[in-house]
Amino acid sequence: MSQLEYKDLPKLTPKQQKAVEHYLLNGNKSAAYRDAYKSDKLTPRMIATAATRVFQNANVSLVIEYHQAKAAEKFDVTFDDQIKILAVVQRGVALRVLVEEGVDHSGNSPPSGPIHSASKALSWRSSAS
Repeated sequence: MSQLEYKDLPKLTPKQQKAVEHYLLNGNKSAAYRDAYKSDKLTPRMIATAATRVFQNANVSLVIEYHQAKAAEKFDVTFDDQIKILAVVQRGVALRVLVEEGVDHSGNSPPSGPIHSASKALSWRSSAS
């Protein structure tokens, strides 16, 4: 997308603006349509069709693309970053499982060593405690 500025965005109707805001928050076009437009008497299929029509509008699409691009710039998280974050979370889950499995549930003192030290440092407790 070219260097479009916020002030250059097309004006949307209040309902279009509400639908865009809802869509940007939840990513569901039908739910966004239901939130912005009167749809009590519409079937789910009719709502989906109407939502498609609203979100195919050139002005609506441009506003969504602008906000999505701005969000991507703001958070600038690459796919590699996402993989690294997931790996750290997975390691943390695995460490917690090791800690919880290593605790003696009979009431004896917990084990010592690096896993116990990590557990203590992270304030993890056995579910039996």
